[in-house]
Amino acid sequence: MMNAVGPLALALVLALAAPGCGDAGVDGGYRGEPLFALGGWVQVENLGAFVAGDAVRQGRLRMALLWAAPNGNSSRFDVVSSVAEEVDASGVFPARYSLALYTPPAASLVRAAVFGEDPVAIGVLVAFLDRDGDGRWQAGLDPLVGAVLGRAIVWAPRGASGDPFGAPLPPGFSLVAVEDDTGRCLEGGRALLTPVDADADLALTGEGVVEAALDLDCDGQALEWLAFCPPLEVVRDACEPGEGIDPGGGVDCGLCVPFLAPPGDDPAACDAWLGECLSHAPAPDCELEWRACRGEDGDPALVCGDPACLCEEVFRACLEGGGEPPECQARREVCLTF
Repeated sequence: MMNAVGPLALALVLALAAPGCGDAGVDGGYRGEPLFALGGWVQVENLGAFVAGDAVRQGRLRMALLWAAPNGNSSRFDVVSSVAEEVDASGVFPARYSLALYTPPAASLVRAAVFGEDPVAIGVLVAFLDRDGDGRWQAGLDPLVGAVLGRAIVWAPRGASGDPFGAPLPPGFSLVAVEDDTGRCLEGGRALLTPVDADADLALTGEGVVEAALDLDCDGQALEWLAFCPPLEVVRDACEPGEGIDPGGGVDCGLCVPFLAPPGDDPAACDAWLGECLSHAPAPDCELEWRACRGEDGDPALVCGDPACLCEEVFRACLEGGGEPPECQARREVCLTF
């Protein structure tokens, strides 16, 4: 399976007043009529220091809609649209918000029928501080400070019905309420997505994106949302097990730490982890984590940067560690299954 690039997308317009017909984009160009618009009050809860003092002076508070990647292959994201208007985080909350979507998500983001007969794309709303002012969220640069819990955006090109939807969805975009007590797992109706009115109030909370991320394929992991995470070496430097959002770098530790290599330096465990990592993350990220896992002295250096070379490194390191050729060949084959 090839390691895909660009499986997440951002597409949100947020303002303190409802947008006019045919808004201009961030470049001033006319974008036509929106395909979907919603608005209401946004109530900020538990953001605390993230939207106060120095944090605000480092960037505007913006929101973004991030789509889950199909098949968990979420190595990075692709920006197809961006925030057109700023929200001043020093303003008084609750505040009015409006959201307009002018294009559907990319076809690559539309999930095949894994829990029903109708393909859909599912996205969640997050908040970030736009440090570089480009209107786009960048993992590891723009601190991720919160998420909207209990709501999701669904794109259903031909409509959708049956599990996990509490009522049929029309073709196009819908706002849905997430009713769940089973770990946000959608398969087999264990979580329910029920359409709600587009003029709905939202609760923006600092609890962490991991609380909003839906386990779309019910595999107990959150690979659909890996693009929320910066490079794995940044996660390792920023997070300790059990942490929430790291206020310095905006890393959602609760979501990102499980993607790190296992603790300890058991070479076999490190090699097995590497093959899994290559199925959903860029090879340089995986290589640095793999070398750290194996206990290489000092800061691990990037030697390969591509999967084929890295799997040869697994074979070489196994032989140098005293492994028998058949065992080392087996480890290389496991690595190459990505």
